[in-house]
Amino acid sequence: MKIFIIILLLPVLLYAQFTNDDQDLVKTTFERSFNKRVISNYLNAGGGQKVNAALLSISNSEDTSFIPDIISLQFAKHAEYICFALGQLGSSSISSDYVWSKLHSDDITKFSRYLFEALGKVGSEDDLKKIITLYANFDGPSFPYSGISLAVYQFAFRGIKNESSIRILIDEIDNPITPVESKNDALFALARLGNSEKINDELKRILLLHPSENPDTVKLKQFALMNLRVEKFFPQDKQLFSLLLTATNPLLLIEAAKSLVYYNFNSTDDVLEYLKLLDNGNPNVSVSAAASLKNITLPIGTEDSLKSVISKLILKKNLAANTKGELFLSYTKLFPKSDVTPFLDSIDDRFYYDYLGSNTQDKSSLLFLLRKYEIEENLAEKIDLLSNILNFQESFSQNKNLYEAVINSLSSGFAPLVSIAADGIDSLLIIKDRGKLITIIQRQIAYRKNDPDFMEGIMSLTYLAERIDSSLFTEVIDELNESNLYSIRKFIADKSGQKLKYEKPLQDFNEIWRNAFTYKTANVETEKGNFTIEFLPRYAPVSVGNFCKLAGKGFYNGIEFHRVVPGFVIQCGDPSATGWGGPGYDIISEFSPLPYDIGMVGMASAGKDTEGSQWFVMQGNYPHLNGRYTIFARVTKGMDVVYKIDQDTKIINVTLLP
Repeated sequence: MKIFIIILLLPVLLYAQFTNDDQDLVKTTFERSFNKRVISNYLNAGGGQKVNAALLSISNSEDTSFIPDIISLQFAKHAEYICFALGQLGSSSISSDYVWSKLHSDDITKFSRYLFEALGKVGSEDDLKKIITLYANFDGPSFPYSGISLAVYQFAFRGIKNESSIRILIDEIDNPITPVESKNDALFALARLGNSEKINDELKRILLLHPSENPDTVKLKQFALMNLRVEKFFPQDKQLFSLLLTATNPLLLIEAAKSLVYYNFNSTDDVLEYLKLLDNGNPNVSVSAAASLKNITLPIGTEDSLKSVISKLILKKNLAANTKGELFLSYTKLFPKSDVTPFLDSIDDRFYYDYLGSNTQDKSSLLFLLRKYEIEENLAEKIDLLSNILNFQESFSQNKNLYEAVINSLSSGFAPLVSIAADGIDSLLIIKDRGKLITIIQRQIAYRKNDPDFMEGIMSLTYLAERIDSSLFTEVIDELNESNLYSIRKFIADKSGQKLKYEKPLQDFNEIWRNAFTYKTANVETEKGNFTIEFLPRYAPVSVGNFCKLAGKGFYNGIEFHRVVPGFVIQCGDPSATGWGGPGYDIISEFSPLPYDIGMVGMASAGKDTEGSQWFVMQGNYPHLNGRYTIFARVTKGMDVVYKIDQDTKIINVTLLP
């Protein structure tokens, strides 16, 4: 892992951006005023650090009037940040023409990766066709410039793709001399876009590569397994099957657990070999195996024996609670007519609610959930219950108690209940009492428009208003435009296509700034062990300052990791442990070119400029987050602990170190 850390350190050491001398630039970014005099001073400063800091600020501005200033800069000196800023500002013919001019210059080999990704963000359908032609007309053993798969992915993310662009990804993967970095780009893009069945032989070859902790090899195998999982296929190769089950890298074991279930199991022994993953000491491996088991096709004639084996595993005392619950849900899918009563004392209630919520034709399941929802006081439990109750709308739309549960949730003072009900309500219930829904929305919007903890509830009510009535939607837009909260006005401006009227107030800026460059690292002590994060204020000074401000007050002590997606992220920072809570205010997004690789630490959000206190650590490599979520730190010690953290694991203490 030492090589991995060194590789990550180099860009930070060589290309530091914001410094503690840049308060005026960070302040105008924090305000979202993007003062052109301040930014111009930085762009004309001459030094690489000042110019790149200005480009980072501009990249978060959404102001395309900066484009002429950007393209007038010395490209070779600021290539990565010029391309990033243009890409973040979005579609523009000026930007795409500029990128093409650089792609046709002598600098293409050195900077092609930045240029192609930017073109995917700013270009049109015609630009994609030009890329396809460029690739098709190249006469050589392999395309010599990196980044073309990034362009294809970014175009597709914007809804611009065709069979020829997908063909580029397949060719990049299948070609044996494609560089590793380019192959990784293509593998990830294809996993996100589909059609990976055409490269199954190459995926198998990648997975049989000699085991290594080399980051590139781990990434190749992660993306290969991801493609197989998306395809719901695994090669009929017992050697490969057994090899993956004995992997030592936790990320690869997690990904293997998710994809090996599509292997054609020939015997009970094959299934038992897979089930050994449930005993893995890493809870993220065992819970992945338990949750994925539902997708297995049991060998003919083994149902009774395997039913007995899985039953005993659910009742096993030392099996982790989340693993046990997911195994129970898989059991109910594999053996749908079985009696679940013997397991109810062994599993957490939320898994039982999920089981009942899948029985949408069973009135008794609905009645149980409704009764429980009516008397339950714990918010996290109510969230689980309501999510499952909404599954029954189509089957029991005339049920009075179901209707009242939805209406009462919409009227609730708890944002998650409002949001879940508003997002989940179907057209039958809207038709049932349109007038009452309008009254509830009007009252909630008027009362909650200045509540920072109600942001997601406000968003969901706005979407519901749009579904109900265009005049109601216009009324909601007008009301929310008067909110005191920048994040709500920003959401409304984006939703309605208006230009934002106000700047973000300087709430807590001075305290955040004092903390931005004060500490270098933090030790995060958890119930599973400790890990250390190194702060990156050079890329995200506000996010670092905010985290340190909160940590210094003990905000994170005792908080749970409320969301764990094995192989993807562990997330915490919500005092309510529901995923909907925060510090009572929001801060700005600070996007940068840093990649979301293993160990990077980012800020969770409900949309641009809605970050607060929730943060996450990457367990895998996920480039689709790049430039869309703030990165403010990275793990430098204790990744083994990060892989062991399970949902509900608590933080004991966060210690800031200068």
